[in-house]
Amino acid sequence: MARPVRHGLGVALSLSFTVSTPVIAQPPPVVAVQVENYAELGVAARTEAQRVADAIYSDIGVHLVWVENDVERAAVQEDESIRVHLLSESMALKKIQAEGISAGVLATTSRLGRTVYVFVDRVHITADTYSRDRASVLGLVLAHEMGHVLLPDDSHSATGIMQDAIIRLTTDSRFTEAQGKLIRERLRLRTNRAPPD
Repeated sequence: MARPVRHGLGVALSLSFTVSTPVIAQPPPVVAVQVENYAELGVAARTEAQRVADAIYSDIGVHLVWVENDVERAAVQEDESIRVHLLSESMALKKIQAEGISAGVLATTSRLGRTVYVFVDRVHITADTYSRDRASVLGLVLAHEMGHVLLPDDSHSATGIMQDAIIRLTTDSRFTEAQGKLIRERLRLRTNRAPPD
């Protein structure tokens, strides 16, 4: 049985707040990530790497959708798309030699082509050197390189996932608050979606 209301003002204020402050949830920006698995990584390794990257982007309010081909990608309502090439050893060697890429570089990004190239063998060697899980390190590398696609030029930072040294990423693997906000704003601008109030 409900108690009688003795304070009409309290009820009126409560109703006023309820009626005057509607909450409209805006869906998170969506990034479709199309993976070309030239390195022939197994499903378990790809799934774990994707889980790590998903968690990092989810933390800033961005949803990643992993697709295997153009047909799957066409079915996704996306705000952005990024292609990821997991390079085989021979493909990586050709790219590394052709572009003069330094020995410590695990991946590169073509911002214009919105494409990430991952040197999977180098990722594995680095993970093994520091006694880290290979798939988890791959997920960190994916999140970092996709950050280069989604952020402006010169997006390395002293802290967080956009640091330039992989060993530090294993302990500090988040975007800074400013980076997260900038990624969301840039994604919304691409689709002309208004930011939430």
